[in-house]
Amino acid sequence: MGYSKRVITLIICSLLVTFGTGCLISTSDYPKFLTSKSEYILEIHANAPLNNATFYIPLPVKDDMPSVGSRPLSSDDLQQEGYTVSFTK
Repeated sequence: MGYSKRVITLIICSLLVTFGTGCLISTSDYPKFLTSKSEYILEIHANAPLNNATFYIPLPVKDDMPSVGSRPLSSDDLQQEGYTVSFTK
């Protein structure tokens, strides 16, 4: 009787590990059971004009490109008048 309980327990544990691994490691962009959310807010306050200033802002990267969700970003997406935007690695 003790041998049967061990086998059943081993099978149940194997199934749980297999199921959990399937949720955590997924080849799709959006896992079926686990979700995450990131929000970035950048505010720069200065009491004098900033000239020739460089800001390093970390962005999420996928396939060696900065991205928001499944959409890759380019410097044109962040470009505004009077500012120069470039990405570094």
